[in-house]
Amino acid sequence: MTGSRFRNLLPALPLLAIPAAAVLGGVAASGWLFIDDAYITFRYAENLARSLGFVYNPGERVLGTTTPLYCLWLALGNLAGVPTLVLALLTGILAAGASGCLVWRLGRTLGRDRAGYAAGLVLVCFPRFWVAAASGMETTLAAAIALLALILDFRKKPVWAGLSLAALVLTRPDAVVLAAAILGVRLVLDRKAAWIEASVLLLALLPWTVFGWLEFGSPLPHSIAAKRLIHPFPWDLVLGKELKWFVSEPGLIVTSVLWLLGAGWMAARKREALVFALWPPLFLAGLAAGQVGPFFWYRTPLLPAYFLVAFLGAEAFARLLREPWPRRVMVGLSALFLGLFLAPVPTAFRQGLEALVAKERVYEQMAGRIRELGQPGDKVFVGDVGVLGYRLQDFYLLDSSGINSLEIYRLRLADRKKLLQQGPSYRFDWWGSAAWSRDVIEQYQPRFIASDVSYLHLPELIGDPEFQALYRIVRTWSLPAANYVLLVRNEKPANPNPAGPP
Repeated sequence: MTGSRFRNLLPALPLLAIPAAAVLGGVAASGWLFIDDAYITFRYAENLARSLGFVYNPGERVLGTTTPLYCLWLALGNLAGVPTLVLALLTGILAAGASGCLVWRLGRTLGRDRAGYAAGLVLVCFPRFWVAAASGMETTLAAAIALLALILDFRKKPVWAGLSLAALVLTRPDAVVLAAAILGVRLVLDRKAAWIEASVLLLALLPWTVFGWLEFGSPLPHSIAAKRLIHPFPWDLVLGKELKWFVSEPGLIVTSVLWLLGAGWMAARKREALVFALWPPLFLAGLAAGQVGPFFWYRTPLLPAYFLVAFLGAEAFARLLREPWPRRVMVGLSALFLGLFLAPVPTAFRQGLEALVAKERVYEQMAGRIRELGQPGDKVFVGDVGVLGYRLQDFYLLDSSGINSLEIYRLRLADRKKLLQQGPSYRFDWWGSAAWSRDVIEQYQPRFIASDVSYLHLPELIGDPEFQALYRIVRTWSLPAANYVLLVRNEKPANPNPAGPP
């Protein structure tokens, strides 16, 4: 019996090993591949582990991370002695491997074992998926939890499905659309199970809801409002950019065509599982409705369902032919997809994966320079807050986006309203005017200003005589695409060691 179980689990080994090998190989070749946003959650997690609270800057109650459950997980690991960066990397790897296995399991649950395995294999080999696993973000974890919720719901385990959906919402708030879709379909098929699932979901979210209201004034992350302010995009442009990605290369074009076949097959033959096909379009619609500029990691949670439905479509087409064609078709398609998706990987490695995080490398150097010139408690006004905030945890970070600062958010919001009074053309302006940046500098008097040159209107500020009287450029760093980053220091601070808000 033990030998039989082992043989049944053997196919899972590649699904677990491939993302681990890819991520660890990429990190070994290029160093940490975490993107800047991930470091925001890392700072929250370490402050929580140090009993400073769910805060970015001690004493300021604002929730600037959109993934409280992932943040809590990293904090618990920190308390157990596991470094945050190590745990984030391991979580991304394990979640990516688990996603591949769960896609296979989902296919088996639908009676389509071959399609499920082929989809899982292609998923874990898909370069963008394992890059997301290496990013330090919660996206592959959210993908794994979403798949688990789908399986539990389909197998009519409403209590566990409700708990999984609660974990998903606390990991990715935009995944609430999946919870709504699952509960909507379940309400049509089994009203009693739907009410149980919904009740468990709400009860599981209740502790966080109460804590959020008491601690922050709302259980919703403030970062959602801040990102809508700093990265505004017309909903139709967001949707267009997201849809364009699905036909941006040959492998994705083929996959998208097969996805349409799979969605049609599920609508006709597997309506109880139609939510699997609804998940990608509903998720994209939710992203578009949020009107936040598209980033590659946003779409990661829908990729497992996208590949599964595509391979279900391929197998449904193959079953129109006689045996053994379905098996041969699935093997052939798997090889085709792997070839299409993996072909660009050697080029990516030749160019260097570090190009993905070139700015993060610069900020690492900049943080070291600030430590040399400054002292704990100094205020640092930053354009990108992630890496600098994490590497300068004993400094007071002024986040230009307002994600972790309600006051800066209000300054930027007021600036946006003034611009809108001048004309509607400013509705989707990312940077605003230089006035808000001047207001931040005047109110907080930061010792350092560290930013991509385009974020804080630095060219305009540097030409201002009043600014020149106080600040001097310490160093510039070049970036790809003819961009550069500046470090500026206040040579005449009013308070040589300011700590905390003004």
